Amino acid sequence: MDLADFRREKDAFFRDHPQSPLMPAQRNAFQGLHYYEPNPGLSLVLEPEPFDEVELVEMQTSTGDTARYLRWARVSFAVDGREAALTVYRDPSSNALF
Repeated sequence: MDLADFRREKDAFFRDHPQSPLMPAQRNAFQGLHYYEPNPGLSLVLEPEPFDEVELVEMQTSTGDTARYLRWARVSFAVDGREAALTVYRDPSSNALF
């Protein structure tokens, strides 16, 4: 899926889906989110560096509930000459990464 398709699907979810974070009146007037122009310099293909020990952590969800995720790996990268790193979490039931 390319970025334009992803954005269209996200806008459709906000406008039409029963689990949209928008109230019904907001959905009726919703015309889409305002997006930045794509920046090819921020399109990164990263190799995860798995942690030696995987830790199960609880995180609060957007609904206020908690969910358990595996603290799974780290990704390191540079943007505009500045080094950065992010932790990658894995959903133990679906293996989805975020």
